[in-house]
Amino acid sequence: MSIFLNKVGSATSTTASEIPAFDPASKRLFVVAASTVNVYTVSNTGGLTAATDLVVGFTAPAGTTVAPNSVAVKNGLVAVAYDVRDTSPPNTIQRGRVSFFRAADGVFLNSVEVGFLPDMLTFTPDGTKVLVANEGEPNEDYSNDPVGSVSVITINSVNLAGGTINATVQEAGFTSFNAQINQLKTDGVRLIGPLID
Repeated sequence: MSIFLNKVGSATSTTASEIPAFDPASKRLFVVAASTVNVYTVSNTGGLTAATDLVVGFTAPAGTTVAPNSVAVKNGLVAVAYDVRDTSPPNTIQRGRVSFFRAADGVFLNSVEVGFLPDMLTFTPDGTKVLVANEGEPNEDYSNDPVGSVSVITINSVNLAGGTINATVQEAGFTSFNAQINQLKTDGVRLIGPLID
């Protein structure tokens, strides 16, 4: 069986664009583009028209920058993972955030704190949870090396019409493997960093 793709539409961005997510109900496309999330409406023929970008929706700590890393859509709900880091060297990574928006119009609903450097997120198939991979990236000299983890966001309730969402977060870490470093390396697991070499 052969699969053929035909280009039906495109949009030009002034920044590096990646990680699109589409909401079929509102026919809106959400695209991570450098420091923002671009929003496009998609016509029945595939044409794209720029709409208002998503606003961050939460107040970042003083002296930090915020940038989106990933976006996902499920059941009319948009989830965006935000990297939060200091603006001055060594640009220390802070705990990140995941914000929720109404897909139909981009209205900010709520934001929750997750692990260090949330780099990818996805909804579970039933839409009741969001799984977040927190990269925990070290700086160049490893003087700041935040731990990686997985945040599990449980959506307890959502009212899209009323513009509300209630969610709780649990975090799964990997520090229980620290005592097994030598065995993991013997087993072929690639581990790097000054405390491991």
